[in-house]
Amino acid sequence: MERHNSDKVALYVAEARRLGIAVLPPDINKSDVTFTIEPNPEPPVPELSSADPRCWAIRFGLGAIKNVGDGAVRRILDERVAHGPFRDVDDFCRRVDLRQLNRRALEYLIKAGCFDELVRPVVPDAPREVLLNLVDRMIRLSSQVHAAAEVGQMNMFDVLAQSGRNTLRPAQSVLTPLPSIAPPDPKKRLADEKESLGLYISSHPLQEVAVEVGRRITMLCDEIGVDHAGQVVVVAGLIKDVRRITTRKGDVMAFLVLEDLQGEIEVVVFPRVYAEAHKHLVPDAIVLVHGRVEVRGETPAILADTVEPYRPLRGEPSTRAPEPDRQEVRRATPYLVHITFHRTGDEEQDIRRFRRLMELLQAAHGQDRVRVTVVLPDRREVELNFPRLTTGYSRHLKEMLESETCGCLVNVQALEAADTRRVASSQERVIALR
Repeated sequence: MERHNSDKVALYVAEARRLGIAVLPPDINKSDVTFTIEPNPEPPVPELSSADPRCWAIRFGLGAIKNVGDGAVRRILDERVAHGPFRDVDDFCRRVDLRQLNRRALEYLIKAGCFDELVRPVVPDAPREVLLNLVDRMIRLSSQVHAAAEVGQMNMFDVLAQSGRNTLRPAQSVLTPLPSIAPPDPKKRLADEKESLGLYISSHPLQEVAVEVGRRITMLCDEIGVDHAGQVVVVAGLIKDVRRITTRKGDVMAFLVLEDLQGEIEVVVFPRVYAEAHKHLVPDAIVLVHGRVEVRGETPAILADTVEPYRPLRGEPSTRAPEPDRQEVRRATPYLVHITFHRTGDEEQDIRRFRRLMELLQAAHGQDRVRVTVVLPDRREVELNFPRLTTGYSRHLKEMLESETCGCLVNVQALEAADTRRVASSQERVIALR
């Protein structure tokens, strides 16, 4: 129902993916006008029950592609229903009168990837790039065929179709000869995809750096809620939108929409931070944001303390910017990492879990303090402070601590100066887990 609202479509696609439901790109032979449901061609777990949502996938609707009207889509679908799937690009051009689709609509269908499966057998690596260079040929072939049909002429294509022979000599194909194109640019392809769909569907600029980004952030955008008000967080994402305003004092500040792989959040950049970071505040830039969560009504936002361009810490080609010093990406305010460790009736298992907990904390280097609350089987709680232990909190560490191996609950908060002094001066208390 919201296929014409690309912002809502992007939100729903992110939510579907968060739930483990695959969203498939538009396809000229499989998509309908609206979004549809079909079996997932690559379920995450083999032999899933049909009752499991991951067994199914959502196919992107042709009607959600920008600059392609429902009328044009209906013409394509009516032909497909009447005479079956399109065999190749030539078959599509002969059967669909492209004079009734404007050039822009055809280009946006190509940019969205609708013809990828038809072109890949001939051009595996650059189906969209090649076809965008052949739009004139496609329109010319379609115009010739349909103009001839209007005056009742029988052409070679009709003879081949009636005789059941669907092969064409190479010279009769719009793909022959293939145009000379530059090597495909993945960033350009994703930009075209977002231009036509309003979102990235096949991949995401953050995908290639997702693992390392996960080690340097504390939360994903969609994980931040009203309960995190006042907490210091580190997030990373793609700048989706920038809105600049001038304050009464004449200073410039900005409101960003930051998007990661699972959602988005507003980031408020006040004049001081804006003056330092304005060069980086451009759409599609990948940035790291350090800031504090503020909740207005029921909507969380981040008040930025720093906004800096994302730079990989390792594995950089020499042509890129030099690797920054690790001090550059440290948070100005350390965290207090509060871990809740529930005892069970299995003492040996508890000991293994606690050892694993300490190994993970010690392996993550950083300046964050640690506090552990041990919940005994009778629900009594014992608090452990570790003044000489510091760790480096990240979302990756949180996932490891909350995995089945450790089974802990993790919460973080900014460690104010008073808390730092109190924790550092306290005596470490240890309980026997037996």
